Amino acid sequence: MGLIKKAMAGMLLLATVGSAGFAEEPRSVINKIREQCVALLRQSMTNENSFVRSATVRSAGESGDPALIDLLKKGAGDVHPTTRLFA
Repeated sequence: MGLIKKAMAGMLLLATVGSAGFAEEPRSVINKIREQCVALLRQSMTNENSFVRSATVRSAGESGDPALIDLLKKGAGDVHPTTRLFA
């Protein structure tokens, strides 16, 4: 299993089980996962690998989240043409 898949599985597990070991409300779990994914996207946008930045911009765009428009703007000014294309 790839590193990102392991990280996402771990985040899902941590978000699903609260501090007392009980499952939380589904909406709060989804919100926690979204917050962690947004943080991961923001961190990935600073990666030196242009393909990582391209995937980040594509994910941000496909999410439809207006809070990620700044990542799309940053991607539109990237030096790599594929990143700009996905933005």
